[in-house]
Amino acid sequence: MRGQKALPVRLFEARLEELSAALDQENPEAVELVKNKLKEDIRSLPSNSVVVMEAQAEIDRVMKDDYWKRIGKKQIEDLHRSIAPVMRARSQADFKAMRFELHVVQLATVHLNGDLDKYEALKDALVEQIDSLPMSINVVRREKDYIEQVIQPVWWRRFTYPGLGELVDRIGPLMKFFGEDIEKPKEEELDLRDETVIKAYVEFGPENERLTVEKYREKVEAAIKALVSSNFVLQKLQQGAALSEEEVEELAAILHSRDPWVTEELLRKVYDNKKAKFLQFINYILGLEDLKSFTREVTEKFDAFIAEHNTYSQQQIQFIRTLRTFILRTGKVEKKDLVREPFTNVDPDGILGVFMPNEIDEILEFTEDLVA
Repeated sequence: MRGQKALPVRLFEARLEELSAALDQENPEAVELVKNKLKEDIRSLPSNSVVVMEAQAEIDRVMKDDYWKRIGKKQIEDLHRSIAPVMRARSQADFKAMRFELHVVQLATVHLNGDLDKYEALKDALVEQIDSLPMSINVVRREKDYIEQVIQPVWWRRFTYPGLGELVDRIGPLMKFFGEDIEKPKEEELDLRDETVIKAYVEFGPENERLTVEKYREKVEAAIKALVSSNFVLQKLQQGAALSEEEVEELAAILHSRDPWVTEELLRKVYDNKKAKFLQFINYILGLEDLKSFTREVTEKFDAFIAEHNTYSQQQIQFIRTLRTFILRTGKVEKKDLVREPFTNVDPDGILGVFMPNEIDEILEFTEDLVA
């Protein structure tokens, strides 16, 4: 298993990928912003570092104005080769802020490339981090208004590349407090189902209202229970009678047409079950049927898998836990996912750098059964 590159190296290389994407998409604003950030990174290198002193001739060469005026693929490859490895000398940096910035840079790159699936995944991860910053800490609370802006979907639909720079400048330094809210229970004391309810939000209705999963679920249950007294279809359900397809569609249309604008997709999100059908949720709300939590099922199976493989190294366990989180977030996983973010955060080669081929086959078989 190979060692992972230092975070400052990864950030510098991510900026080079962003610059390449900006050049490909002929986005001069992004090109200039990334060029300036790359030069800032180089200027921030500690001059008393042996690594920096040994590379000083290369640094002086690439810091000439002419070098950046003719920037292109050749220069990007040159910077990858000659300067990126030197970035490991930035050992005194705020690594939590740097990791946040790395994710923002990666998001900007996939946005430039038009990769909407990766963009949504990175955006959701960033919003969850920002939304989880502890307001009990004064310096975080000072940014409360800004935080409330950037966790809204509309901000991400309208962001600018300078706006992403502001996000890094204002939120990055707060990441040192991520997960340190003294009022927050310890991770091992949290029920994962409750954690999902606390953190997640849903948008619903024609005005794109936004509520926590918990609040939306309360509205759904209250609306359906209030409807029982006047709705023949719900009354049939309570009596144990079978419903026709037309009756199910009629009920779905009624619930979709009025506040809180119920849909099967939203029910799957708020009840943490990606496979159940509309009628199963209604039965569950009326107390007529059990509904198994996807989070609980996945968590229990992963716990058992880790317990069975008690010879795994710490890095291998970290990878398996990352895999669990990925499946909980996306509901699926393919082999190609395992050599991309977030798995390349565990090892640059993803699963290939952490497990042997026979172990990979076993993990793939395990996940196929889980998400089938």
